[in-house]
Amino acid sequence: MEIGRMESDLSVLYEGLKLTEEEQKEIEVSDEEVSLFLSKSKLCLMICLIADKEMNRGALTNTLSKVWQVEGLVAFKEVGRNKFLVEFKRRTDKTRVLNGRPWSFDKSLVCIEDCEGAKSIKKLHFRHEPFWIQCQDIPFAGMSASMGEKLGSSLGKVLMVDSDGSDTSWGNSYV
Repeated sequence: MEIGRMESDLSVLYEGLKLTEEEQKEIEVSDEEVSLFLSKSKLCLMICLIADKEMNRGALTNTLSKVWQVEGLVAFKEVGRNKFLVEFKRRTDKTRVLNGRPWSFDKSLVCIEDCEGAKSIKKLHFRHEPFWIQCQDIPFAGMSASMGEKLGSSLGKVLMVDSDGSDTSWGNSYV
């Protein structure tokens, strides 16, 4: 069968589809329900493991709960292949996880997206994840926050350069 004819036949079939009166009813969502959802989403993150194989959910939840050192409870809900909605009981735990990145599990990168607000799972792309870069054997003349920013910006967006407050950064400094 030709593709053009098949598309035409499908179009005719689709024209015959109609929603019932019941299916056309609008769903009302109260302001309180929206407020509750938005409040709850402030305690949630979406994580995606960058891995070819499917990860063991139990091992993942046990391991990350321990390494994240959460003070309150944390719940993991699987929402797709290697994708999980993580709900914290305390805002400080969520902040600690975000600030402690990057994270890994079983040699796979754990990408994190904040799902605060009305984001759809399909709109989360997990394209960016911050990394700490430690530069070694830099000459003394290059050990400064400004040089750290230049080195870091050659690799990507610089979020922060650790320094002692002066422009010089002797010793172990991180970009």
